[in-house]
Amino acid sequence: MTFGGIYMKKIVLSLVAIAIVAAGFIFFSRQQEEKKVVLGVSGQSAGMTKYVEQALKEKGYKLELSVAESTIASNEGLMDGSVDVNIMQHEAYMNQFNKDRGASLVKAGKPLFEQFIGVYSRKHKSLDELPDGAKVAIQNDASNIQRALRVLEQAKLIEVKQDIPKGETLTPLDVTSNPKNLEFVELGGGTLIESLDEVDIAVFCGLAAQKAGFKTEDALYKFEPKDLKANALILATKDGNQDKEAVKIIHDAFETKESAELVKEVSGGTWFPYTGD
Repeated sequence: MTFGGIYMKKIVLSLVAIAIVAAGFIFFSRQQEEKKVVLGVSGQSAGMTKYVEQALKEKGYKLELSVAESTIASNEGLMDGSVDVNIMQHEAYMNQFNKDRGASLVKAGKPLFEQFIGVYSRKHKSLDELPDGAKVAIQNDASNIQRALRVLEQAKLIEVKQDIPKGETLTPLDVTSNPKNLEFVELGGGTLIESLDEVDIAVFCGLAAQKAGFKTEDALYKFEPKDLKANALILATKDGNQDKEAVKIIHDAFETKESAELVKEVSGGTWFPYTGD
């Protein structure tokens, strides 16, 4: 074999070796990507995932956070597959989303956290100070409107219908007694916080109150929900994903004592472990 032939053979072998290495790298990269798990969170709850990330890493998964401005945006990610699972909502909200969008989101495991729900104000120090015609800011989606009305009912500010047909939710039209002539101002989650200087009181839950600068002890009224399960925060995912290993790892990691303490610290006590059945 001539020197040129030997040289060409070495080049060919080198190219083959490079191709094999490249193929292996691509395969490894794809394997790594397949082990990636995308968890939908809000900006505030992103700091609650330390022990979830550790638990996933021990099983060969890489956690990626998808920080969404709204629960709707995160749920759309669940629908299109860009998000695997999220922790941003209670079951009633998810069910309403499914109804409105024709979606197939489901709860993964039992509820994880309860939320502190209360009535807050920057203008008044007690509900007794509310003037006639006071403006009340409430979140504008169906499940949260119903919850806000239940909060105000329990605070004895209003009375509402008790015989709501199955599958329907309370609206301000179902208020049967309103002694203070409260005016309900329905707003989006972000706008709700911005409205605090314009309204008399607002009904907040969980991290929204913290984002608005309130502590739990600032609440003029604390809601005690009769249905813990309906109001508790869940892991939501697309139907078919709820039994996947990574989803179960995330759920179990959030249930640990270490995670519970971290969540309480990050949320300022507005999230705490679920105590229902």
